[in-house]
This record gives sequence, structure tokens and C-alpha cells, in this order.
Amino acid sequence: MAYPHIFRVVMSVVVVMAIVFFGLASEDKYSIFMQKEICGIYCEMAVNYSEYLDKAYFDKYYFQKSLGPLIVHYYFLMLGAELTPRAANHALEVLSALSLVASVFLWNGCVKRLKLSESAYWIGFAGLFVSQIFIKLVPFAEESPDTLAFALGMSMAYCVISRSLMGLCFTCALALLTQPQLALGMIPLILLWKTDRSTAIAHVPSMALKMTSLLNKLSSDSRVAGLALVILFLIVFTTAAYILPLVRSPFHGTEHSLKQFFPVAIPLAAAAMTWLLVRIDIFFLTEEMFVRLFHPVARMTMLAIAIVWGVKGLMCPSWHRVQ
Repeated sequence: MAYPHIFRVVMSVVVVMAIVFFGLASEDKYSIFMQKEICGIYCEMAVNYSEYLDKAYFDKYYFQKSLGPLIVHYYFLMLGAELTPRAANHALEVLSALSLVASVFLWNGCVKRLKLSESAYWIGFAGLFVSQIFIKLVPFAEESPDTLAFALGMSMAYCVISRSLMGLCFTCALALLTQPQLALGMIPLILLWKTDRSTAIAHVPSMALKMTSLLNKLSSDSRVAGLALVILFLIVFTTAAYILPLVRSPFHGTEHSLKQFFPVAIPLAAAAMTWLLVRIDIFFLTEEMFVRLFHPVARMTMLAIAIVWGVKGLMCPSWHRVQ
């Protein structure tokens, strides 16, 4: 029975490595491999990590994505080898490739634990790996922490499926230095892991009980819930499309949006999001999470997370911007 699993993992690794090597042959990747002098932000952090940490010279944004440079820097330090810009670039690319390979094994582990079919494995593999983020973007970016973040996302999924709280906490800690948004997504899972409603409800303040009552009413009436969500999404999407660009310049990658499609895209997106959230009964889930946050275990967990987050901030107190 193990043979099909081994075969599909081997084939998956071959496909992933083909994507990696295809990207390495691109013009952007080729330039950092052949020119010794090119050293971007992540390369610079890898070469100077100890010095930057000692002098609090990090840029706050990039420090939150510095796990790859940290691994490369201290790996070379442990070996006693010279870490040149070219060596740092090579090492970051190897780490990126290893992250994708590790993600294949994690995906296979998820499928085995969920006892999904062979066809489900390959459909999921195609959606996860043979996608725009890897085919078009990551292999051609000179430097990118996205593959490492992707591997941690797959680790999060595996830890949840395998019921490993320690693994989830460890993954969350790594995500703090890779992709903070990913860590934020894990926090509710950690908070609610060892809490039960019967104990938590006794600790909910009377004022907060009014919020739970409102959420329960919305959960029991799908029409009212749907109307509330549609209005919310229409306001949010319209603000993002038409008002925010007047306040600040568009984010990178959105400056060439096809604005003529906004009047159609906004209602469609609002309708799709509303349908999905009503289907999963988002107000019931929100009420459940809201109540359990008052559980003593959840409170202690929140305190521990706040301490870890604060320590991470203290490690990088300056607002220096890497050029």
C-alpha cells in the first residue's frame, strides 16, 4: 500500500523541481547567479544578520520576513565558511527549493491522514503547486520569502489535521519571522485549541453577552445575515476600489487594475463572499470563538502570544528603511 504513496511523492518532487529549475533559467534568476556584485535586501540581511541584529539596523517590515536570511547566515557561521553575496544568493535559492519539496511531503501527509483518494491528491497538488504563484512569480523573482511562507502554511494545515498543538505553536513562532499574516491566522486556532464552551460561558461579562445574543440572532436568520454581509462587502470593496486610491497611491501590482470592470466585479465579489460565509454559518462560528476567548486557558495563551510578539518588536526597535 505504501508504493503508490512513494510514487506520487517522487513524481510530485520531480514536478516541483522542474518548476524550480525552470525559474532558475529565467533572466532575473540567472543574473544573481552569474554576477557576484548583486545583493538585494534578503541577500544583504543574510550576509549581515548578526551585525544588523546587534545594532538594531533592521527595517521592521523586512525583519518580519527574515527567517530565510537568518537560517542562511547562521548556517554559514556554524560551518565557519565565508558568506559572500553570491553564496548568500545561492543558499537562499536552495532554501526556497527545499521549502517546496518539504511542502510536497506535508501535503502528502495531509492527504494520508484525511484518507483522501488518489485523484483528490493530484487535484490538490495541481491547485497548490502548479499555480500562478510558483509558475509565474516566485521562480522569476530575484529574491522571495514566499516559498518558505508557503511551507509554513502547509505545516499549519498538517498540524491542525494531525492535532499537534506543539507543532502549531512552533510553526506560528517561525511564521513571526516569515509572514506575520500567517501567524495571525494561527492565533485563533491556538487560542481555541484547549477551551470548552461550558467553562468559557461562565467568564463572559454581561456586556459581552449582548454581542453573543446579536450573533445568535444573525446565525438563526440567514436572510438577515446575508443582507448584512452583502452591505458590508459592498461598502468595503467600493471603498477599496474608489476611495482608498484617492488617499494613497495604489499598492504594487494593483496600479494597472481594469477599473471599467469594477461595477460588475464588486457586486459579484460581494455576492460570492456572502454566499460562502452564510454557507459556513460565519456568525455561529464567530459567536463560538468570541465566547471561548474568555476561557482562562485562552486568556493565558493570549498573554503568552502578546509577550512573544512584544519580544519580537524589541529585537527591532528602529524604523530604519533598507534601501
